[in-house]
Amino acid sequence: MALGRLAGLLVGSGVLLQLVLVSRLPGIEPSVGSDRMHRWHRRSGFTLGSLFLAHPALLTVGYARWYQLSVSQQFMEFAADWPTRLAIAAFVVIALMVASSTPLIRRRLTYETWHVSHLAMYVALGLASWHQANGAEIAGQPWWADYWIGCT
Repeated sequence: MALGRLAGLLVGSGVLLQLVLVSRLPGIEPSVGSDRMHRWHRRSGFTLGSLFLAHPALLTVGYARWYQLSVSQQFMEFAADWPTRLAIAAFVVIALMVASSTPLIRRRLTYETWHVSHLAMYVALGLASWHQANGAEIAGQPWWADYWIGCT
């Protein structure tokens, strides 16, 4: 469970890095270069994909073992909770966007289709942030808003 939580925290922080890499910040882009920043964005995106997949998988297996349930029973327990439903919706959007960025699929898409998939990430980030803010460990904690405001 700890590894699943760690993967989630790393993905959350990594997504913020992804946004910085493509935001064309005037203090960073001139010294690093747009091409290099986009290359880092692409490479780190695929790395984040592994952590992104590991987060729910590790948590589902970990909690299933903790509560002595099958993995499918534990998944259904998670899916009954509305913050997790938001996470599942975000997961689907993000998985589709990552899949559309793989070279095999990306070559077959128009730029506009690929771009819309990336714009859908803002919806997914909103859903995932709501999930994070209302998760079992964070809900009601006085410091969670300070953490996210500090990160952004």
